[in-house]
Amino acid sequence: MRIKSLIILFLIMIMAACQSSPKNEYKLSDERMAHLMLDLQLAEVALPDLSPLQQDSIRLLFKKRIEEVYQLSYEEIKSEMDLLQTDPKKLKLIIDRAKQMADSIQ
Repeated sequence: MRIKSLIILFLIMIMAACQSSPKNEYKLSDERMAHLMLDLQLAEVALPDLSPLQQDSIRLLFKKRIEEVYQLSYEEIKSEMDLLQTDPKKLKLIIDRAKQMADSIQ
């Protein structure tokens, strides 16, 4: 009886280990993610020239505007960015696309 239990436990562990991990599910498309990264970068570049009080006010307005444009809460956007950090290939793709967009502005 004990051997049967160990075999069943072993088989369950093997089956659990063989299951493929769930694919990262993003709420934003690659293109929208690249636009978001560009927007975030542009905002960070603009803030240092302002006083601390102005920075706080602009940062708050910026967060509200980003939520409206991307139709996600700022927490969801942060979660998207955190998830992207775990996927180096996709991160490189998004960063390269954001760089292309930034270069086209100049």
